[in-house]
Amino acid sequence: MSWVKTDNADLAAKVEQRVRYLERYHPEGPIEILETCQGSGLIWGRVKVELPHRQLRVTGIDVKPKAGRLRLKSERFLAMPGWSFDVIDVDTYGSPWTHWFHALENAPTDRPLTVFLTYGDVMAAGAGGFNPRHLTMLGLDLGEHRLPPGLGSRVYQRCTNMLIGLAHRYGWKPENVESIRPTPRVTYYALHLRRL
Repeated sequence: MSWVKTDNADLAAKVEQRVRYLERYHPEGPIEILETCQGSGLIWGRVKVELPHRQLRVTGIDVKPKAGRLRLKSERFLAMPGWSFDVIDVDTYGSPWTHWFHALENAPTDRPLTVFLTYGDVMAAGAGGFNPRHLTMLGLDLGEHRLPPGLGSRVYQRCTNMLIGLAHRYGWKPENVESIRPTPRVTYYALHLRRL
């Protein structure tokens, strides 16, 4: 089985999901957005077209160079304290959960946070990316043992609600958690976080 990238398997659904959450949770004023794994910037470019009256300040991060964005691994950026955004968008080819945990650990506590996570199940296709740290955080310590990639992918599928629920450990309450599944291997999550 080969690995196929699923760039924006349903771009319209991604854009519509982001527009709805911005209108509901950020109805006025400028919005500071961190777009990790930015690629060509297509998603937030389309959101700006849908919301021309809004002041959307998008900061892009990607490992691929492009003028006007930060060039580094986005999970490293989120692991550093001191950033300040209203929206975090993690649109990966694989697992967004390392980004998620870093965002929970380092998000500013003076404001709510809207988060978009794209989960692409590339692990079932043998591409790797499973992180045993996530199991440990759920209380499942395998020690020296490793899960085969296909099994790791099934664990993620079954544990998504628990992974999102770990926000409580960091003093956050997830609200309005939504998932859209455009293909059997891709899920788009959106949620809003408020301090407990």
